[in-house]
Order: sequence, then structure tokens, then C-alpha cells
Amino acid sequence: MTIRFLTVDEVVEIQRSTLPNSGKPDLSKLEGALSRIEALRDYEECEDIFKFSAMYLISIAKAHAFNDANKRTAFQAASVFLILNGVELNGTGQADHTGSHRRSGTRYSSVCSQSIVRLSQRPA
Repeated sequence: MTIRFLTVDEVVEIQRSTLPNSGKPDLSKLEGALSRIEALRDYEECEDIFKFSAMYLISIAKAHAFNDANKRTAFQAASVFLILNGVELNGTGQADHTGSHRRSGTRYSSVCSQSIVRLSQRPA
């Protein structure tokens, strides 16, 4: 299975879809956060998408690359990463690795849905 990772631009897009007027992100901080995920893959030879998702959550939240909504962006990036890699998030706190993408009608899901549609239309 090929794992689809998020780019810096994609994480910025996720954040802007959440909070469009939050200002310019510190790209070097965000790049550093995403390099932790690459290090997990490259140096620890990890292939566990749930560990990668957790690393997105921790790294982005701790990096404080955005003026606002760092934790929210981290959560959404981790969720989008899982969904793009075939994990169904069903709103119950359970993940089902089925390959289908089901989303509920909440505001959070709407933002994730918009991000997923945009990101899935880009070449990998």
C-alpha cells in the first residue's frame, strides 16, 4: 500500500479552510513539523498510518506555525491524512480501514470534506 502524505501547501490549505483570515503561517515551523513524519517513515521504517496520523497531530500542534487554530488544524490534517489513505472515520471515535470515505454533516466534517475533495483531485 502506498501511503499518501500531506504537503506543506496542503496543510496550509486545510488551515485556511478552517480560519481564512488567520494570517501568514511560519512555513519553516510547518516544514519542521512535517519533517518529523518523514523521519518516522525514513529512519524508523514505520508503515503504520495510525502512527503517522498521531505524528501529524502532535507535530503540527506543537509547531505553532499558524497564528490561530494550530490544534484544530493538527486534528483536521491527521483526519484528512487517514481518510486519504482509506480509513473511514465514522464519528464514533472508531476508525474502520475499509477504503471508503464516509463523512457526517457537521461543520468539522464539512471542512474536512472540502479539503479531501480538493486534495484528492490533485496528482499524488
